[in-house]
Amino acid sequence: MEERGSRRHFNFSSFNFKNKSGLSAIVATLLIILLVLVAIGVIWAVISSVLRGGSDQIALEQKCLDVRFRTVGVANAGEGIYAVTLARTATGDPIQGVKINFFNSGGDTSGVLEFGAGMNALESKTRNVDTSLGDQVLGANEFEITPYFVDDLGKEENCPQTFAYDIGESITTVLGAGQGESGTGVCGDGLIQTPNGDGVNEDCDGNEFGIETCITLGFESGTLSCQTSCTFDSSECTITPSSCDGVWNAGSEDEGVECDGGSSCEPLTCTCPPGFTADEAGACDLNAPTHTGTVDSFFTSDNPFQFTSSDLPNPAIESVIASHINFTGFAGSCRQITYHAEIPPDTGAYYVRLNDSVSGLANTTQFSIYEADNCGIIA
Repeated sequence: MEERGSRRHFNFSSFNFKNKSGLSAIVATLLIILLVLVAIGVIWAVISSVLRGGSDQIALEQKCLDVRFRTVGVANAGEGIYAVTLARTATGDPIQGVKINFFNSGGDTSGVLEFGAGMNALESKTRNVDTSLGDQVLGANEFEITPYFVDDLGKEENCPQTFAYDIGESITTVLGAGQGESGTGVCGDGLIQTPNGDGVNEDCDGNEFGIETCITLGFESGTLSCQTSCTFDSSECTITPSSCDGVWNAGSEDEGVECDGGSSCEPLTCTCPPGFTADEAGACDLNAPTHTGTVDSFFTSDNPFQFTSSDLPNPAIESVIASHINFTGFAGSCRQITYHAEIPPDTGAYYVRLNDSVSGLANTTQFSIYEADNCGIIA
């Protein structure tokens, strides 16, 4: 007979053990799932980065293929200094610069130097490149050029193609000569045919000139154009005036001679470079700065260098891209402006990006912007 008040006892320790085992299995499963998801995320991040990088590289290569130069030439302009002439066709986006390397028969190389200017389509520019800024090369007989872009973060993107030339060879069209098949096409189709489908031998067509330039046609400099009849227009080609002999003779200089033998005068054309004005005595005077002001704040001290200033112009009205800037009290601070924008949009605050950093600058540092690529510093 069961004793009144007796109770049945439940084994709680067994119950707790079994539930703990079940919970541990669930937690382990969840951890495995979480680790799998994390691994998938990491793998996808790597894959997407590779895909994005590949896409960016393809986009860069396409931009580079669209950039064409109709004129590339080099002339000796001094001891280890070379006057480089580049002229672009109508195709392609603006480039922020061109890398140049010079070589001579003795095996010397200048290392990579800057042409010193960005270029839009159809622009033609000549710049003196001093190889002593790298390793001085005397008697250069070869050179290479590589155009480049700058992305939104200020990173230089060099085109994958580098083009090599002998100094003194015919100036050459870069990235395609635009030749068409003989006996086909018409004048105006952008391809040079000799003859075309109408039986006309074309000298040029649109922005295509084959390998011909002012220099190959017997001139010494200038920009060759093409008429609607597909014949050359050499009206912008020039020959060094006979009076351009290094001595200024007021009243007897040839037409078009602005200077002769004086400071900053271009020796091959006897004209003043961009940012300079003839002083009527054989030399060229530096033009005043286009803008002066004070640094307000910095984005970064790294390359590329960026700063804001209320003294900068509105880029929608006046862009200072490709101009040059230096900073008061900082020797060797001449830099090229590679970007100019409002930040953030519609606030009236403006900033510029430079092609290289300048050490030691601070808020309130004063700056001057010049058209001249030497920033007003005359050696």
